[in-house]
Amino acid sequence: METPRKKSSSAESYQGDLYRRMDEFRRQGILSDIILVVDNEEFPAHKSVLAASSEYFLSLFTSDMKEKQKLKVKLEGFKPLVMNDLLCYIYTGQAEITDENAKELVFAGDYLLIESLKKKGTFYLEDTLSPSNCLSVRAFSEKYVCDELKRKSESFILDNFVAVSKSEEFLCLGSSEIEKLISMDDLIVETEEQVYEAVISWVKHDIQKRKEDFARLLSKLRLGSMSKYYLAEYVENEELVSGNLECTKLLYKAMKSFAIFATQGKLTADICKIRRCLDSNIKAIVTIWGPGDELRSSTQCYVPSVNQWFNLAPMLIPRFSHGAVACEGFIYTVGGVSLNGHLSSMERYDYR
Repeated sequence: METPRKKSSSAESYQGDLYRRMDEFRRQGILSDIILVVDNEEFPAHKSVLAASSEYFLSLFTSDMKEKQKLKVKLEGFKPLVMNDLLCYIYTGQAEITDENAKELVFAGDYLLIESLKKKGTFYLEDTLSPSNCLSVRAFSEKYVCDELKRKSESFILDNFVAVSKSEEFLCLGSSEIEKLISMDDLIVETEEQVYEAVISWVKHDIQKRKEDFARLLSKLRLGSMSKYYLAEYVENEELVSGNLECTKLLYKAMKSFAIFATQGKLTADICKIRRCLDSNIKAIVTIWGPGDELRSSTQCYVPSVNQWFNLAPMLIPRFSHGAVACEGFIYTVGGVSLNGHLSSMERYDYR
């Protein structure tokens, strides 16, 4: 059983040595029969190797096109800095992919019909997605038809919207791209206010040119799912809103939803539509009591749907015999008794 392995290993070693030797021939210009020209820089190569790795070169060198007889071929759209990486991959199947050359190698793989190189570059871009580059990567994936890269970059944008909205790439998006993004039901945020603040930041980045787009963008927000106190304190006092009749109408509609529609259960208007990530509330019973272990308060919640208790972060002040009320997404505890006597303080607890 060992003999086939030795033969296979020997064959692989021979092939690897052959590829490396041919790559050395390329670098030294030995027996080269074609020169690739990129921005007036010349790169010697071998037609047979290029044609074996690329359907583009195979067609170029075997068809009746004039390039068949030429000793030099000019490549448009390529950059000299990545040509050595590209040719190294063509000759050896290996290339060091970095932030600087990844997109260029994907472009080269797409242009020259080298699918394995294109995939290698897209895998690198998938692994290095970040809030600062995901928008440009998504645009790049659309241009070069990288379906999996597009899917992953879009998911990354939706899952990390708040961080993405603070990036330079976000501030440089066009109004139609912003509109499409903030209209998505699958956007992941903690509150709708975060989407509003992202829109405000985008508009104020170039307010003279973008303020005319604000009313249209504001209409895509779910104002009815924002806090009525936030609407009154921040949105109503925003000059972009108060100085635009369409915006003030939208604000009035949102405030009306709190005053009338919410009490009647008629939240059918688009302005009251809730994003999926904010429409997944879990019914739970929260208990706050203390002092517990180490003289700290104990905060727990019971979820009936799974019949299970969960520990939450403790309140700042251990207390018992206190009053508690849930209001506008917070729990307020008032008064009560601690180890040091009666309390006259109040604490607001964010159970999210």
